[in-house]
Amino acid sequence: MTHNKEGVHGGNVDWFARKYGFDPREVLDFSSNINPLPLPEKLKNELTDNFGIFGRYPDREYYDLRKALSEYTGCSPDRIMVGNGATELLYLAVKALRPGKTLIPAPSFGDYERAFYGTGLQMDFYRIKEELDFRLDMESFLRELSAGYNMTILCNPNNPTGYLIPKEELVRILDEARKLNIVVLLDETFIEFAPDPDAASVIEEIYAYDNVILLRALTKFFGVPGLRLGYCLGHPALLDKMLSFKEPWTVNAAANILGPLLLRDKNYIENSRKWIMEERRHMYSRLNRIDGLKVYESYSSFFLVKLLKEGWNVDLLQKILAADYIMIRDASSFNYLNKRFFRLAVKDRVSNEKVLECLEYYI
Repeated sequence: MTHNKEGVHGGNVDWFARKYGFDPREVLDFSSNINPLPLPEKLKNELTDNFGIFGRYPDREYYDLRKALSEYTGCSPDRIMVGNGATELLYLAVKALRPGKTLIPAPSFGDYERAFYGTGLQMDFYRIKEELDFRLDMESFLRELSAGYNMTILCNPNNPTGYLIPKEELVRILDEARKLNIVVLLDETFIEFAPDPDAASVIEEIYAYDNVILLRALTKFFGVPGLRLGYCLGHPALLDKMLSFKEPWTVNAAANILGPLLLRDKNYIENSRKWIMEERRHMYSRLNRIDGLKVYESYSSFFLVKLLKEGWNVDLLQKILAADYIMIRDASSFNYLNKRFFRLAVKDRVSNEKVLECLEYYI
């Protein structure tokens, strides 16, 4: 059995450090697209002050957490379910709803495909074309979707391309899916990184649809992958189906108490949005000047980049950048991408400058 297969996910710092003989703390990890801003100090204080929570079960209904999520999203608590990261809820939706035939635009997040392993359910890919700069061809996609599918899974902004489906096009997909009785699992894990998250999200439209599950997490924007806290929004009938398959207490006591604190921290949210706008604009401008690279415009916390020079591939680039303790994400594990593609996270200015200078020098 093979564990921690390299390339399946970003953020495998320990593997990288072992491979090159580094201390993991020395690694500049550009493979994992997590908010790099320091977590609020009050999280540590909250845990210290409430250390006794680990001696008892968390509230099985997660009332306070769902109330905080309701305040944050504007969605009523009866339309909110929490889980052990967005991943648990993704797998749970497939298991509970058992769609006979599912269509997934790709390249996209690899766990969508893995959620179907062993289920016996049919899952097909719709290829997002490189010649369209990985923008979704709406007419072509809708034609394909009408060919007897029961579910589609969309990522918006998409991972790894960074493309954001415009709201009007997204609503069109939801409308067509409703007519065809298709469930839409819409992953908005990276929506807070969009230039205008409120305008980009369909969260305000969620009440109009009984066929949509909106998937989110605190992992990326709030920078707490180790907390394992995700949530989904949807019609109570869909959530009840998922709840009937859900194990109890999958959200731990720490996530239950720290989640509301993060969601209500307006300063952290505003500072994070200001940071991503500035750094994303800065990195895109600099990457665009490097002749040997093609960078795709992104509305998230990372860029998809293609190596253009003959003889270059990601394996070579990874080896070169490792000399500077820099780790990037080999994007060839995403469907329809090859060894010329890599994903580069947006980090703090000092770290961003280091990787930009290395790319400018070597390529």
